[in-house]
Amino acid sequence: MKVPHSSNRGSALVAMILVLACTAMVAGTVARITLGQSNHAQKTVHRMQAQQAAQAGSEYAKWRLSLVYSKSTYGFDDITFTEARSVGITASFEVRVKPYGGYTEVVSVGLCGREVASVRVLLGVGQPRWFSRALTLHPSPMPLTLTSRSKIVGD
Repeated sequence: MKVPHSSNRGSALVAMILVLACTAMVAGTVARITLGQSNHAQKTVHRMQAQQAAQAGSEYAKWRLSLVYSKSTYGFDDITFTEARSVGITASFEVRVKPYGGYTEVVSVGLCGREVASVRVLLGVGQPRWFSRALTLHPSPMPLTLTSRSKIVGD
């Protein structure tokens, strides 16, 4: 005896394929969002490490200048140097020091991954010893105004 042909044959297979397709689309979307968030988090970490490396470079330059200043009687108005160093495994900085209008300019560029950050500091020192002696030994007939200005960008 023949079994009558059913029109529902294969419908379970089609339903299962549709469920699997929907599940695959949801899983793909979740994976893409997770990967995007991971890349964004990595970029943020690199940006922060680059900023910290740039700040480390400016602190390094201040330290180098303090060594020179302690040995000098006239300050560090004529000092110029450029140096690159690595900080940890992934970050590095390049620091450039040069005179800048009566101050000393320190520009430090931090690098980490593809991220770059920079810090610029203008350093000035108090009056040198010879200047204070010159004022006390030779008073000026004109009014003398001493001013000082300091601007730190990036700290």
